[in-house]
Parts: sequence; structure tokens; C-alpha cells
Amino acid sequence: MRMNFVSPRERILYLKSMPTFSALPSSVLLPLAQALQEGFYSKGQTLIAVEWEIDEAHFLVSGSVDLYWQDEKMRKIEAPWGVGFLGIFAQMQGGVRAVATQDTRTLSISRRDLEHVLSNNPKLLLANVSEFARRILAMRGGFPADPNTLPKPELGVYPEEPLAFVEQLLRFCRFPIFRSANLDSLAELCHQQTERRCKPGDIIWRKGDASDSNISLIHGIVQVDMEEGGPPMRIGAEYYLGMEGFAGLPRGYTLRCESDVVYLHTSMETFLGLLEDQFGLAMDLAKSFAQTVAGLTGDTAERSPQLEFADRPVGAIFSRSQPPTVL
Repeated sequence: MRMNFVSPRERILYLKSMPTFSALPSSVLLPLAQALQEGFYSKGQTLIAVEWEIDEAHFLVSGSVDLYWQDEKMRKIEAPWGVGFLGIFAQMQGGVRAVATQDTRTLSISRRDLEHVLSNNPKLLLANVSEFARRILAMRGGFPADPNTLPKPELGVYPEEPLAFVEQLLRFCRFPIFRSANLDSLAELCHQQTERRCKPGDIIWRKGDASDSNISLIHGIVQVDMEEGGPPMRIGAEYYLGMEGFAGLPRGYTLRCESDVVYLHTSMETFLGLLEDQFGLAMDLAKSFAQTVAGLTGDTAERSPQLEFADRPVGAIFSRSQPPTVL
């Protein structure tokens, strides 16, 4: 039953109560607020069925929902949290069931309407990317990669000469996250990159520094030093580092060169500008982050049966090296 009596202003205030949207101006939230439809679900009624593709997401205004993964109860969701959003971003194909445990009122939006709103509102899309990045960093304890699945670091091939423009462009095109991007935009990103070379012991950034860039390791091994007395994490070539910039957080660790290191440096301002101009690329990044969130926590009860991973472990930003086994 649809009742459509919540005003756009009330919906905006409700959205602003959530961390993802709290810093956004009302003008940015208005299209989303206008697209939301109010629904009522009685106790025992299904919001999402296990055989359904997740094509609708719900903000819970009141009441609660039990969330299941393939008939295994994962957790109870209560207002003001929601169900279905992670599934839409991660493009999950069934397996999730959500059932109202009491009379529950929601503000819902279809996948099609959500994508329409986001395509015309890049700041709203980037707010979701930022929230996914913060959740990933929190669940990884601040590390740039999952310590439990990180493969043995590899040095990679040492480039005697600086990478040519075409070589840089081909590196981007290898990553699934960039396959839908406009080549002109990727070319612009390549023009904005700078190649840098460091010696063993050099520090690329320190814990607490502003996260104003991300880097792509071409050659070498770096150490992630959390400065808490434990052994450093070691990361090798073909990783992309810098998720804190998407999350809007300062560096959570010191990045130190263990060997000779060659990397490509991109300013976060340039990268975010590209995401604002390229909806497909921003959605692919949101998808990758959402899949990573689903692979790191059991609380969501939402996971994709088939995740996309790069040929090499670029999981420090874009993916994990192995699919999740437990959610």
C-alpha cells in the first residue's frame, strides 16, 4: 500500500539524519527525496524475496526487518537503516530475503529511479562512494587491503625508461573498473599523472597527512606502517593505493618503500573530477566498493554470487584478490 504523504522537506530532513547524506545541501538531496515512495508492510510481509533480483531499496522510517541470506538469518534491520541499497550498487542477483517483523513503514526507490537520480546528481553518487570507502577502511582496521587475503608481494617488472603515454593508458584499460570509461577522459587522467621513483627507506606519505592523491604501483614493494608496534603490511606491484581520499579521511598509515619503487601519482581532485564527468565509471567504482563491503562483513547479508576482479591484485582500491567466502 502506497500512501505518499511525507513531504519532500520531511524526506530531506530524514536523509540528512544519515551519515552518508548529512553533509550534502538540500538542493542535492531534493531529487532523491522526490523520487522516494512511501510504503507500508504489515508484520510477516516480504520486502525482498530470495528469488528476486534486488531492484528496489528501502529506507526504514519505522518498524524493523529480518534479513536472510539463502534462508539463514543474518541480522535485524531497524529504522532508520535500510535494505537493498548495497544489493543494487553491487548488482546482486537474488539470494537475499527481507521480511517485516512488525508493521513497518519505508521510503523506497526502484533501481531504475535510483540510477536516474544518480546520473543527474554526481555529488549524490560520490557521497555513496565515499560512504562505501569509509566502511571498507573501518572493517579493514585502516589497512589499505584485507590482511587476511593479501597475496605475497611481487616486485613486478622494473621499467628502465619512463612509461610512455600509451603504456599508461593500457594499464588503465586492463582494470575492469575503467572498461566503461570514455577513452578521452582516461587520456586526460593519464596526462594528469606523474611517474615517480623512490629508493628503499623513502616515505611516500605519513600517517595523518592529507589524502590528496592515489598511486598505482608499477614496480617494488612498500610497507604499510600503522605505527602501533605491529609488523608492517607488505604490498607489491600492481596495487592501487589511496582509498582514504575517496573516504575524505587523512592517511591512516605511513607508506614506506622497502625496495626501489616506481609508481604513478594522480591527484584526488583530478580523479574525483573524472568521476563527476563519467557516470559509468563512477557507478563501476561504486559497484566495486559495494562488492568489497559485502565481502568483508556478515552484517549486510548481501553478496554477489559472481564478483569481478582484475587479472592482478588491484584490490587496495578496486577489488579483493579472492572472492569472499563468508558473509
